[in-house]
Amino acid sequence: MIRDAQCSEKVTIKKEIDAEEKRLDHEMEVDRVNAIRIEEEIARKRKNERMIGAMLITDQIKHNEQVKRVVMCMAVGLIPRKNGIFPFPC
Repeated sequence: MIRDAQCSEKVTIKKEIDAEEKRLDHEMEVDRVNAIRIEEEIARKRKNERMIGAMLITDQIKHNEQVKRVVMCMAVGLIPRKNGIFPFPC
């Protein structure tokens, strides 16, 4: 009788431990998936920031080249037309 109760208690404890391990495994899997999602989002944002930075640098280079052309044309005495276009590239 006592032996049967001990065996029954042992089985019950084993089931409880298995259920807890299963719950913890599921919780860890959810955390893992969330961590992957967050890392992917961070990588996407970094990529976008790099692209925006590259576009800004390209725009700055184009602007600086245009300013340099205007300064050079002004230095040699060329005057732009009314539409802002020089008669030839300086």
